[in-house]
Amino acid sequence: MNYINGTLTGCQVGPFRISPDGKALARTAATCDNAPPMRLPRFVTDLSETGPRSRRTALDVLLLLGVLAAMVAIRWHAPVYTQDYAQFLQINASIDEINGGSWVLPTIEPARNEPAHKPQLYAWILSVTMLATGAEDASPAVMELIFRTPTLLSAAGLLLLTYGLARRWYGRGVGLAAGVLLATMLQMNKLVFLATTDMLLAFWITWCIWAADRLTFHPVKTRRWPWAAALWAGMIMAAITKGWGIVNLAVVGGWVAFGGCLGSGFAATARVEGLSSTAGVTVRLLWRRAWALMRRVRLGWGVLAMVAVSVPLWWAMLAVGGEQFRQTVYFEVVQRLTGEGEHAPDAVRGPALAHLYYNTLPAAIFAGGALFLAPLRRWGASADRRAKLKAVLRGWLGRRSPVALPMWWIVTVVIAFSVPAGFRPDYLLPCYPAMALLAGWSMRELMRPDRYGRGVGLHLRRICQASPLVIGLGMATTAGLYLAVGGEVDWLPLPDAMPPGSWTMLAAVPMVGMSAAAMGVAGIVRKHLAWSVAGCVAGMLAVVFCYSHLWSRQARTGDGEVIIAFAERAKPIIGDEPFANAATLKMGVDAYMGRFGWDPRQPREQAVAKLNASDVNWLVTCDRMLLEIGAWQPGGAKTSYRPKIGGTRKPYDTAPESLGRVVFQSCEPVEMEDWGRMYLIELRRPIRVPAPCVTTGYISNEAD
Repeated sequence: MNYINGTLTGCQVGPFRISPDGKALARTAATCDNAPPMRLPRFVTDLSETGPRSRRTALDVLLLLGVLAAMVAIRWHAPVYTQDYAQFLQINASIDEINGGSWVLPTIEPARNEPAHKPQLYAWILSVTMLATGAEDASPAVMELIFRTPTLLSAAGLLLLTYGLARRWYGRGVGLAAGVLLATMLQMNKLVFLATTDMLLAFWITWCIWAADRLTFHPVKTRRWPWAAALWAGMIMAAITKGWGIVNLAVVGGWVAFGGCLGSGFAATARVEGLSSTAGVTVRLLWRRAWALMRRVRLGWGVLAMVAVSVPLWWAMLAVGGEQFRQTVYFEVVQRLTGEGEHAPDAVRGPALAHLYYNTLPAAIFAGGALFLAPLRRWGASADRRAKLKAVLRGWLGRRSPVALPMWWIVTVVIAFSVPAGFRPDYLLPCYPAMALLAGWSMRELMRPDRYGRGVGLHLRRICQASPLVIGLGMATTAGLYLAVGGEVDWLPLPDAMPPGSWTMLAAVPMVGMSAAAMGVAGIVRKHLAWSVAGCVAGMLAVVFCYSHLWSRQARTGDGEVIIAFAERAKPIIGDEPFANAATLKMGVDAYMGRFGWDPRQPREQAVAKLNASDVNWLVTCDRMLLEIGAWQPGGAKTSYRPKIGGTRKPYDTAPESLGRVVFQSCEPVEMEDWGRMYLIELRRPIRVPAPCVTTGYISNEAD
């Protein structure tokens, strides 16, 4: 068999024999003796630059890390939000490991022996970091940074991998644009400073795609085994980060399969007659490509390596966790996939692609243009609809398509994370680099007026050039209004307390916004979209500041600062004595104390009996938990604590003094999930509560 320009010639495929001129000669048995494997499509891009230079690369890396550092600095300076999301599920697992728990299966609530919900890698990295830095003696601000060490390292690595992929496929300018646009995506302002596993998983998936690309679509000529080793090492790391290999195998495997099996090279199917014959040839070609892909990425050895690591680890976790571990697996796998069960997670509304487009702005504007630009390069002047359709397919899927690999990347992530019933937008983080790659390539293409100087291309360029103008002028106007009349009108509320220096930074936002708008104007005048990209980056830094300091829930409520102030005050009083923590897990007092208390809430009816039977002297609790253990009285019209339970707000007068001496209480209530004020109580036995337990259940954070 010969392979010429994507066509199978001189062999027998299905019921036809294919001659060198591509015509069907005879119906015979399906044989292809001694035929070499089907060749994989090698994606070719037009690089306009020479090889990389060390000085330029170093400058690019410094610029990318500088933009990331600016994002992190803004978030670090903003009000604390560690109590939100699932961050303490990761932090508490590391605290348990440090306090002498199991490094194989750490717990997030030792009193209930509840095992961690995610694999171990994040907790391992954080535990080592906390031990190396002495986090227990650090200030809360430093601890906030330490808690996010795995995320920060992963974010930096993700930017560099994206830059490297874009530079390999398209050139240095595209790589730099892709990196800065990735760093300043709308959702990235939260994810780069979030103590969860999402960023770490995205890093390892991108690592695997980077290595798999060197084995398949842009293959190295010699010494392929290091790239295969890098691929499967990354797959193992991703498996012990999140999803136990199911997620990363689906994403990376899907990307390789789509890109390798559905690329160009199916011309042979057009040279046979009959639907069944065409289907037979297609299936045979797909199988040959799939087999070649499996050999190229060393699938057998890789899966064997994953099994060799995963099976002993799972056996050890089952031996440590027992039935509790089985219940965790049921929740994380079965209930997330089916959406059924007692604690099944709820999914957000709306299609995944809509969430992806919104959360990756402004890069999504450039990336959306790339899907139009790729077919335009092959559109031509023909009015034939069939020719137009072929141009679109070749522009998206052809061997020389610049958007095929990023597009398949996005498709596989969207499919993989749309299957579970409990979908959330942050699950799509692994395909953010693909959106950045499309955005960077689109930026470079739109700077070529010889190709896109009129029609659709011209309109796309104007839309992209308008992005920094809209962002810059919008932020300059918004910040100016806050400085002029902020807090005086209902539609411009100000937080009760602003971090030190925030007003000075807010005063600089109008200047940043005007600078972003000026860069947008420069991009229009010079017809050079690099200025437009720079303007978008500057404008998004202003957006990040305003969101984190003015608009977010943690900025409006100040809950994180209330929790930190309480923990810092309680820590020296409790000292090394054991304490009970009758508070919601996410309140996070434990983390700032560097150790756990035990939780007497489960079951609620036995909480008082458990407290009376214990030898602890201290109790950390809040108004919501006082309801759950029965320490309350009916409230009156002037009662300030009115939690929304069952859709209705009712007044309650909590009675913390019924449990013992109230040493102090928090200066402000914690508004999140109606926790109310926090209390440090020196227990006095026997404890008698004045009322029955109140089951608060789930309390929504949404406004009334």
